[in-house]
Amino acid sequence: MNPKTSQTKNLATAFKELEKIAQQFEQGKIDLEQGIKELERGLELARFLKKQLSKIEHKVTEIKKSYQEIDD
Repeated sequence: MNPKTSQTKNLATAFKELEKIAQQFEQGKIDLEQGIKELERGLELARFLKKQLSKIEHKVTEIKKSYQEIDD
């Protein structure tokens, strides 16, 4: 598996896990002790996703700039 596919899979997997945690809270299907653990995990996932999306945004900006240079 190439790194880009792996990164996309990791993003998708992390997002799905974060969604699952959010649903548990929304549905009230979680007790306090487990809720704290899930909250910590959710924050870890959110931090990971934010970092990865920032990297992707930066890469898109670089690509756009390179194409603008070609057009000029």
